[in-house]
Amino acid sequence: MMQSRWPAVALTLLVAVGCATTGRTIKNAEQATRQGDHDTAVALYREALAKEPERIELRIALERATRTAANEHIKRA
Repeated sequence: MMQSRWPAVALTLLVAVGCATTGRTIKNAEQATRQGDHDTAVALYREALAKEPERIELRIALERATRTAANEHIKRA
């Protein structure tokens, strides 16, 4: 009985670690946005979205960061 629990425990740990990693990536993206580093925010949101493509709020945040980064590049050009 105890051996049959190990795969479930291992899967739960993997999911938890994956969520924690994505959460850290999102926080870093938000921080980059606050600091005005929109190119980094875009890269980080893309990374997070690749891990959790079903999260609509990440798609929205990526779109905002992408537009802001594009506008900043246009201003500098």
